[in-house]
Amino acid sequence: MIRILHNLLAMLGFTEVDDARDGEVALRMAKRRHYALIICDLQMSGMSGQELLRAVREDAGLARTPFIMIGAAPSAADVATALEADVDGFIAKPFSAKMLREKIDIAYSRRMRGAT
Repeated sequence: MIRILHNLLAMLGFTEVDDARDGEVALRMAKRRHYALIICDLQMSGMSGQELLRAVREDAGLARTPFIMIGAAPSAADVATALEADVDGFIAKPFSAKMLREKIDIAYSRRMRGAT
């Protein structure tokens, strides 16, 4: 999935993309470097995507970072939990570059309007 996401993001013009294999590593990376966007999978080893989302939203330095969650056949409860935790977008697998672009645009515009 990481390779596919890298390829889709490259197609959309994103050239600087980092990746982390689990949520704990992703959180450490986000705290060390400002990222314009976080995209993560719902199911990750260690810290889940939901846990990463909550940690990002609870951190004053990261809270306004646009955040998109990806899930394979996510349940209604998964989506509801992510929305309650202030996710900016949720994408079900499989998805296209067009869908990813739309979700990125929505996430950015939502954060620019000051949604928290």
